[in-house]
Amino acid sequence: YEYPLFKTLGIDRIGVRNALVSLGVVSELDDLPWDTFYEILMELPEIDPDGNVARSLYRTFGSRDEWEASSQCDAQKRFFEEGKMFGRLGSKYDYFPVNQLYYLDNLTLPEHVARLFPLLELDRRRGAAKVKKLFNVEPLTAQKIQAAIRITEFSEHPSTEAFQYEIERLKPYVYALRTQEDSDRSEIGPLKRLKINLCKSAKVEIEVGDRKEIADLKQGDSVYDGDVVYLVAELVDYDRFVLTDIVIADAVGEIMSNILRVDLNNEVARLATCPPE
Repeated sequence: YEYPLFKTLGIDRIGVRNALVSLGVVSELDDLPWDTFYEILMELPEIDPDGNVARSLYRTFGSRDEWEASSQCDAQKRFFEEGKMFGRLGSKYDYFPVNQLYYLDNLTLPEHVARLFPLLELDRRRGAAKVKKLFNVEPLTAQKIQAAIRITEFSEHPSTEAFQYEIERLKPYVYALRTQEDSDRSEIGPLKRLKINLCKSAKVEIEVGDRKEIADLKQGDSVYDGDVVYLVAELVDYDRFVLTDIVIADAVGEIMSNILRVDLNNEVARLATCPPE
């Protein structure tokens, strides 16, 4: 864009981009139409067999804001039926059919238990609902693998009472995001019943088949026990409202998205970090 001819003609970055778009050329992956997006995914096993590019493409495509519109193209149907994505099963990396893969979003499982299942090579906390919508990859949940998970012990955070008060204040604003879609009011019950216990530490017992394991929750991890969620997190600043902590706000957004079964992570996190007036 510093080329002398561009300066002489008064052409800037926006002008060049608009010219490319008018010619049908995209300058960024985010600008690709959805049919091209799925065509690329279909071809990846052939053109990128080692998955060197796949992970970056999955992250880029998974970050698109207008992902709800992805179902409007025919190429998606073919990809959902025949497509493969790069994943890992144990120590083996390969392309797996999308209907055999799982996405590990935020599930408390020992690493060696999770590795018993083929996992999509995509970072955690991208939103299980969004990944399912875009790629037709199911989230790895205790229900999916028929695992029994229960809290064996936890240390309650000293700020948990203040935290729960902030959660109750947040709930009406979160539900306001869903009032138009929730015509039968089926979402308000789970949201009202939801209780999140803020913990300094917690241990869980996971039972899959005849295998039983004990695991410690890591910072930002959560586990569900009915309507109660145990969230392990430490505050950066005890003098501020709990939900102004970005890590905790993101975790709450993820929890509420899972409860409502819709991707509201970013919206909830933004609401959560707004301090009460």
